[in-house]
Amino acid sequence: LNGSSSGSVSIDAPASTTSGADITFNLPVADGSSGQALTTNASGQLAFSTIGGGKVLQYVYETVSAGTTDLTTSGSTELEVIDATITPSATSSKILVLGHLILDVTASSNALGYVRLFRGAMGGTQLQHSTQGIMTGTNFNGEWNPWVIDSPSTTSAQEYTMSMGRASSGTSSMSTENSSHYHLLLVELEG
Repeated sequence: LNGSSSGSVSIDAPASTTSGADITFNLPVADGSSGQALTTNASGQLAFSTIGGGKVLQYVYETVSAGTTDLTTSGSTELEVIDATITPSATSSKILVLGHLILDVTASSNALGYVRLFRGAMGGTQLQHSTQGIMTGTNFNGEWNPWVIDSPSTTSAQEYTMSMGRASSGTSSMSTENSSHYHLLLVELEG
C-alpha cells in the first residue's frame, strides 16, 4: 500500500502456515471505536471489539468494633458479626469478598467454634466455612481471613455476611475479641 505522497505499508504472510494450509482473514466493514482492538472469531472473521475484564468497578468497605455478645450453651448458637451490601453494575461482574475476624473461645470441656461467610443474610448461600476447635479447659484465639470471588449473576443489591457459631456438648462460650475491629471489603470486578 503506497502513501499518497511517499512511503508504503506492507502486510506480509509468514514464511509458512500450519501444515501449509491457506488462511483467509476477512476485514471488518468499518473502523471500530476509540480503544477497541482487532479480534477474531477463530474462523477468519476479524472485528473491532472492546477488550474488558479485570477492572475494578467499585468497592464497599465496612468495619465494626468487636461485639460484646457471647455465644454460650444457654444462648444463641450463631451470631452475625459484620455485613456489607454492594450492587453489581452488570450481571457478568464478579465480586471479590475479603474479610477479617478474630475469635475468642473458652470451654470447660471439648468445644467447637466455627465462622461462616454467606452471600445474603446469615443462613443464605454459604461461600466459606472454617472450624475452630478447642480442647478441655483451654482458651483459643483464632484469626479468620476469608476471601472468595463470587459470581452473583445479577444487578440487584447483594449482601455479604460473616457470622460466628458454637457447637459443643460442654460448657463453652465464643465471642469476638474485644480489642479488635472486623472488616469486610467487597470489590466489583469487570467480568
